[in-house]
Amino acid sequence: AFNFETMTFAVYRSWFGLFSWEAASKMALFLCMAVIVLLYIKSLAYKNQKFHQLSHRDHWVIQRPLKGTAKYLASSFMLSLFIFGTVLPFVYLLILSLRQVWNWDQVWGLLLSSLSVALIAVILTTPVALGLAMLSRQKPLKPLLSVATYGYAVPGTVLAVGLLITLGWVGLSVSNIPVVFALFILAYGHLVRFLNVSVQPIETGLQRIPLSLQRAAASLGASQMMRMRELILPLLKSSVVGACAFVFIEVIKEMPLT
Repeated sequence: AFNFETMTFAVYRSWFGLFSWEAASKMALFLCMAVIVLLYIKSLAYKNQKFHQLSHRDHWVIQRPLKGTAKYLASSFMLSLFIFGTVLPFVYLLILSLRQVWNWDQVWGLLLSSLSVALIAVILTTPVALGLAMLSRQKPLKPLLSVATYGYAVPGTVLAVGLLITLGWVGLSVSNIPVVFALFILAYGHLVRFLNVSVQPIETGLQRIPLSLQRAAASLGASQMMRMRELILPLLKSSVVGACAFVFIEVIKEMPLT
């Protein structure tokens, strides 16, 4: 849109313009290596980070209401973000849509396909994210969560190239792949791509549940499944709903693999 070429654009051009799988896969591999290095540096930076929960009596944040010119400038700035970032694009797209003659049967079919893919991604991603977030509370398994959520940092184009190359290894191609298998591959791609989006709110919710509460339930004879059903899931209800919403919005607005 802004005529600014990136590495992802080069992958697209090599793939569809030059019809070179080899060049596209090599550039995709380079991007994956760069992502892994950057995420490793990030993990080192946050390795010794610790959080301390303050009580309500610790008013370490002092709120200072804005007055006079500063109040109006701050309000104008926030309002301009909403107008230029939401209202004007929405009005412009609405005007463009009203000028078009729509084939509503096709539109509803495309909408149903988008909603179906987004729902499949939510149904598949949320339980996996919940399981990984639970396992990550054990220190030896903490790196597993970091590795599993690397996919969000990888461009969707790169991930699509990797999945299609994998299909080629098993003797399948886009032209002869069964529809059911294609949906499975698409769902798996969205799982890899958006697992981190689903894990983050669930992991944050788990951090708010003290381990002493779970130990108390265990001391009263509650099994692990019972603690999960009667204690953890009710306390994580808002976090799970948020994770589902985040994944649904990410998939519906981007569709990076389709």
